[in-house]
Amino acid sequence: MTVPADVDERGRAGRRERKKQRTREALIDAAFELFAEKGFEATTVEEIADAVDVSSRTFFRYFSSKEDVALTFQEEQFVAMREALAAQPPGDPVITALRKAAVGIARACEQGELGFDPARWMCLQNLMSTSPALLAGSLEHAQKSTSWPRARAAPSAPRQRPGPLAPRAARRSPKPSQRPSPCSRTASTTRPWPQSRPY
Repeated sequence: MTVPADVDERGRAGRRERKKQRTREALIDAAFELFAEKGFEATTVEEIADAVDVSSRTFFRYFSSKEDVALTFQEEQFVAMREALAAQPPGDPVITALRKAAVGIARACEQGELGFDPARWMCLQNLMSTSPALLAGSLEHAQKSTSWPRARAAPSAPRQRPGPLAPRAARRSPKPSQRPSPCSRTASTTRPWPQSRPY
């Protein structure tokens, strides 16, 4: 029986992707073992590649640096956090939803739920507490990767433009001197905003 060319090509492509995934996971496993044994700063890319019996050139096909390897766990946390936040009841305040989602993901990391490895999570916490470079990379990675859904925020009502028959007071915008400063304190602790003198 002859296998069609397109089916055979898809099968080979699937095997290549599975092999790439196994190599990537092997590099992550080797990296965390070396991090736990030697520390983050003392571990080199060459040592990680040697542990998997691949070249450094192969390593850089999967990761841009050893920081990138260490923060793969954090990326998984971000994905799980976004999913947990989206699953919160729509009626909850945003702060409450964020707190519940964050606590749930942290508990899952500690207890090995949702596919998280608690030993790897603890290793990453220890690495960031002892490596300023990795901590800085983690903060930068968080700023680039985190994109919280905005569907929870209630849309504000569209601003209505006063019509031609509206009272003049409604059409007239307040003078700049009547607008409170963005750096001012609350109205209960400040004096009334002074009126400007006409020139």
